[in-house]
Amino acid sequence: TGLTNVDVRRLCWGVAAGMAARHPMTGVGAGCFGVAAEAELPDGLRQVSASRGHIYHFAYNDFLQIGAESGLVALGVFVALLFVVFSGAREGLAWGNRAGRPVGAAAAAGVAAALAALLTQALVDFPLHLPTHLTLFWVDLGLLAALTVSGEARGGNEQRGRTTRVAAAVVAVLVALALGATAIRGVVA
Repeated sequence: TGLTNVDVRRLCWGVAAGMAARHPMTGVGAGCFGVAAEAELPDGLRQVSASRGHIYHFAYNDFLQIGAESGLVALGVFVALLFVVFSGAREGLAWGNRAGRPVGAAAAAGVAAALAALLTQALVDFPLHLPTHLTLFWVDLGLLAALTVSGEARGGNEQRGRTTRVAAAVVAVLVALALGATAIRGVVA
């Protein structure tokens, strides 16, 4: 059909963006992108899918896939979680440098870089849908949050550390609720 890898990804991105726009609150259901996409594939991608006997289970962009499967609300909560952790990391790095604790700052910088690399890959692939990558993501995210909160507490900014922990807990609860709602929708649908 003459479609390149980039063409296929762009078409999948368009399908995922359309799903997210049509189902902004709950998405099409966790793990249901492939089934829902079959009905919406553009002609070129439908021909590729039929000729290869292939179903496109992934949007080749984890952010778009979260929006398509779980809704824009869940995507917003996910991005907010990343924002909270990376904002805390930025402040934790500054604190570590000011406090003369280069090892803690270097550890936080390394974990932040690993997360940034994984999230960059998530823009053009689906690493957060692979168990090993997903495990690495959550471990790194938790480690970065822990390095940041413990650094703030040691630095005498207990209120800021408490605020970060509360914000992270609220976001975690919202993520759990959003994922639970989409899982239920996926089972019911």
